[in-house]
Amino acid sequence: MKNYTYIKEKINFKVGKDRSVGTFTNFDSLDDIMDDLYYYMQYIKFGFGRCTRDVSRHIQYGHMSSKEGKDLIKKYDGEFPKKNLKIYQDFFNLNEDDLIKIINSHRSSDIWKKKGNNFASLNKLD
Repeated sequence: MKNYTYIKEKINFKVGKDRSVGTFTNFDSLDDIMDDLYYYMQYIKFGFGRCTRDVSRHIQYGHMSSKEGKDLIKKYDGEFPKKNLKIYQDFFNLNEDDLIKIINSHRSSDIWKKKGNNFASLNKLD
């Protein structure tokens, strides 16, 4: 956050016009389209995503309360990066179904429970 504030004051730093996928911010990790998929995979594999990472820093620096952070995590953590799905499919040379199957193959049964065709998180915030 300090880096963002500093650079915003020194130059005409441009933030994203929309918030980043999976979080509430629009100024961090904007230069790599794969970041959206990376943070989604973090959520799938470990049960916490981009929003948890961002909220943790904001709480640590006193920029938000734990309650605010939990609300944001519930709202944004694990948001699927559909905006760039076609780019990921082309990059990996996979159709959407195969890409989703590969993504879902990384889900841990310690974190996820399958209900029909969907997955439910065993996360205590849910």
